[in-house]
Parts: sequence; structure tokens; C-alpha cells
Amino acid sequence: MEEKVHRKSNADIKSIDDLTKIPFADRGRGNGGVDCWGCTMIAHKILTNKELPDFNVGAFNVGKIFAIINHQDEFGDWERVGGPSRGVILIIKNHPKFVNHTGVCIDDKHFIHSIEKANTVIEKIDHPLWKNRIHGYYKYTR
Repeated sequence: MEEKVHRKSNADIKSIDDLTKIPFADRGRGNGGVDCWGCTMIAHKILTNKELPDFNVGAFNVGKIFAIINHQDEFGDWERVGGPSRGVILIIKNHPKFVNHTGVCIDDKHFIHSIEKANTVIEKIDHPLWKNRIHGYYKYTR
């Protein structure tokens, strides 16, 4: 059985700073909370004015997330790019076996993402915790 997606309005989220005030919520897509893809969708819209598709998967379903990332990498509307820049999506290996996490570059040195224990945060791309886990950088082409 699929879990309910938290679809509270994100009308009050107008900036990256606003987004950093939003707590983590599995399947969250708005003011009530965001998971990593919810944060990615909203941040990408703020930074590029482009809507991303919602894959409607819970943050803890790592196998399904991995399958979606692999499918989208091969068949989706994505272009792999050489590195970080504003609005580029980071794909991150945040699990011992799976690539299963996303964030958005806010510039060439920082990205925003949402994780359960830290909520929605801005971090340095070259931080030791993240730099070796980044699997790739992608632009949405649709």
C-alpha cells in the first residue's frame, strides 16, 4: 500500500532561504515538510523556474529510488553534465549499496537537500561527507 504524499501548499516557499525552514517529512512536497525529492522539486523550481516530475516514492524505499534513478538516467529527460552549477541536480549514494538521494546545486560550491536527521539544509559540495558520494550531476531537459 502506498503511503500518503504530504501535498501541503508550497505557495509560501519563494526562496531557498524559505525552503531551509521546512522540516523533513517522508513523501513531503510542501510547507508541512519535504523529503529529498520534494526539496529537489521545490528548489529546482525556485532556481530554474522549471517543474520536475514527481516520482511518488517514499524516502525510505531505497530499492525503488535506485530503480527510478537508473531508469531516468538511461531513458528520462536528463542530461548528465560535468559538474555543479545553479539548478543542477546531484545524485548521491547515501546508502551502502544504492544511489538513492538527491539535492540541487544552488551555485558551483553549495547544494540544498533534505535528510531525516538534519531537515532541509545547505551544504558544501566538497564537504568530506558528500564529495565522494556524489554519483553525478544532471540537468532536466524537458
